[in-house]
Amino acid sequence: MPGILLHLIAGTSLFLIGEYYFRYKYQKLIERCDHILLFGTCMVFSLIPDITLGLYYVFHISTFETLVVYHYLFQIILIPAVFIGIFLLKFVIHPKKTLIWMFGMFCILLHIVMDFFIPEYGVWI
Repeated sequence: MPGILLHLIAGTSLFLIGEYYFRYKYQKLIERCDHILLFGTCMVFSLIPDITLGLYYVFHISTFETLVVYHYLFQIILIPAVFIGIFLLKFVIHPKKTLIWMFGMFCILLHIVMDFFIPEYGVWI
């Protein structure tokens, strides 16, 4: 489980990719409110899978070993939820900012892939 800095770097990277994609697709700069929404979505969604560990480090609710189990269970539940969310955004629901929410879903997927492939014990800052 990589630290918060790597997840924020991944969220920032997807934000920059999203900005470039908007510039390429629409041949113009995105509006300021969309720019802020994309940045906030990428940052928040890149940290959502670690909400249980964040509660531990902020409030010291339980032991780290106990909350890691819930952390993994939450991520196992989150994987199908993200795929369902992507499917709904792509084919069923068409909100005004669909691409921004899709980048948020990709941030969650990237976070889970990083947790799976980068071995580390504990969260470092």
